Amino acid sequence: MNYVVTYGRTTHHFMPEPENPFKENQCNRTLFITKDKLAGSYTTCGSAKGYLDWEYKSFGIFAKASGPCYGFLKSRPHWGFTSTVYGLKLFNWIWLFGKSYNFAKTKTGVRSYGLMILRMKLEKVKEVTIKPVEECLNLTEEIVIDPHLK
Repeated sequence: MNYVVTYGRTTHHFMPEPENPFKENQCNRTLFITKDKLAGSYTTCGSAKGYLDWEYKSFGIFAKASGPCYGFLKSRPHWGFTSTVYGLKLFNWIWLFGKSYNFAKTKTGVRSYGLMILRMKLEKVKEVTIKPVEECLNLTEEIVIDPHLK
């Protein structure tokens, strides 16, 4: 089954809020779910252009997605940071839960880890065309995955 995300919103808990939080719909028909992929562009919580390139697995009403997220550092959109989320899909909504980190400047000046909750409204579609990260973010530099681990 293929889906397009018509509404997506990420909230963070137990961590400081970004200086310029983006509190609107983060992905209006730009993020997609297929049998084995959750991918597409969106607006990050720090108001930057981002991209998810996750492997997606569905286990009935439960789901798991993992892979790189791009765009957290506005100065280095080609850096991808691996993330894993676990979720629940009910009534054409999916909630994904995972670990979060403040990449954007925060109101308190402190950066820390916390809980990330992604809430997405899904619409079934027949076909999905997922543009590659290079095209969506206009990348000119070589992609680097998890630079903090190198």
